[in-house]
Amino acid sequence: MMSLIAPRRGKQVRSLEYYCLSSVIAHLDQLQDLGDIPEKYKIKIFRACDPDQLLELERHNSPINTENIWRTHCLKQFKLVKSLPGVTWKEMFINTRNEKARRMEALKKKYANMNRTEVAKRGRTETRVVEPPAKKRRGNSSLGRNASLVKSSTSPVKSRDLMSKAKFQMKKERSKSWRLTGMRTSKR
Repeated sequence: MMSLIAPRRGKQVRSLEYYCLSSVIAHLDQLQDLGDIPEKYKIKIFRACDPDQLLELERHNSPINTENIWRTHCLKQFKLVKSLPGVTWKEMFINTRNEKARRMEALKKKYANMNRTEVAKRGRTETRVVEPPAKKRRGNSSLGRNASLVKSSTSPVKSRDLMSKAKFQMKKERSKSWRLTGMRTSKR
């Protein structure tokens, strides 16, 4: 409460006008009629509106010049729009928005038709159940297993042999370094 009475270091106390406008702008969706407030406040309120709110407020309030506000909305939402002679920015915005909605609806219909024709062309989809290949048993033929399933030189076991060989070499290198330094290196 003290901050409203005395300004803080370097900050000014905000005016009642500022707080009233902030409150009105915070509740724009509930506004219809602004009454007989001065035009400079209406313009500040209109600038804070989105296009639908601006249309609604213009419909219920006395007419004021909002061309700059409509121009801002047009250029923000439709980047390539250019002003035409004899057409207001409000009309330009409404026409461009309606045209965009028509194009979107046409695209939706086009893609819906494409999906229907694709489904009709495909007919019924087929589902096949594929059995996974049987796993080969690895082992020694002396244990009663088939001799054809014993490790071969081209089997994936070869990579496992390379890994064990690399581990053996790493252990050998560690033991050499341990002998040279007289202390053990940390295990990794």
